[in-house]
Amino acid sequence: GTGTRYRFDLMRAYANPGTVNTRLSGARALYRALAWVGLEHADPFAQVRGVRDGRAPEAVRPAYSHREVAALLGAATDPHDRAAILLGADAGLRAAEMLALDWTHVTLPDRDASGAWSEPGTMLVHGKGRTQRTVPIGDELADALDALPARSGPVLVHVRSASGLRYRVARLAVRAGLIEH
Repeated sequence: GTGTRYRFDLMRAYANPGTVNTRLSGARALYRALAWVGLEHADPFAQVRGVRDGRAPEAVRPAYSHREVAALLGAATDPHDRAAILLGADAGLRAAEMLALDWTHVTLPDRDASGAWSEPGTMLVHGKGRTQRTVPIGDELADALDALPARSGPVLVHVRSASGLRYRVARLAVRAGLIEH
């Protein structure tokens, strides 16, 4: 049908599967909106599947190396930036998971007599597709979270979107000398 031909044309025009899927998503949204207002009853994209990206996720967007994480942490003067870097690097959270993380989902343990954490903390992380997982909190991340002033609401209060988070990390990367301005 029409949706399948459109997908095929997109695949010929764009080498990047992400671009094809974004365009398909836009077309699906258009037809949902037309159906919602009663102008269109057919959905040519109902059975059209997205394009799978054969590359490994780390090949698409490689993780920061230990050296790069250390440089970012060295450049971070805001405790929220430090926490964000460690949420991604140590806990492996995606940007959307970081933004959705609420203090009600974080369990920081008590400190023992020496000042060290008595046991590992945990976070209940809400991920893609309504999945939930419990993620352990390492000592460095626990220290960063403990340094944050607020203990209610969102953990990261300085950003509201994934693009805003990426912007802050990019600014840190410039400050750390990892990328040029």
